[in-house]
Amino acid sequence: MHCEPQGPPRIWLGVCTSTSAAGGTAITGPEEIRMRTITRFIADDQGADLIEYALLAGLISLAAVTTIGAIGTRISAIFTFISNKLNEVTIP
Repeated sequence: MHCEPQGPPRIWLGVCTSTSAAGGTAITGPEEIRMRTITRFIADDQGADLIEYALLAGLISLAAVTTIGAIGTRISAIFTFISNKLNEVTIP
């Protein structure tokens, strides 16, 4: 069986040829071509690492934003407390 993309690179026209026992060339049916394309798509894991890294970066960013928000609220409360205490001080 001879099954290669035809035309410009990365363009699949879905045409496969095979050599029969009689020596002729036959084009496989559309169902077979469709099944091979689906099987190839499922088996292809190219780009999976990129998605995993993107998810990891997203989770780290979410954790950082949540943590910084909580810390920022506490720091703001501390500075408000210090400011109030300084305002209570009277200089003789």
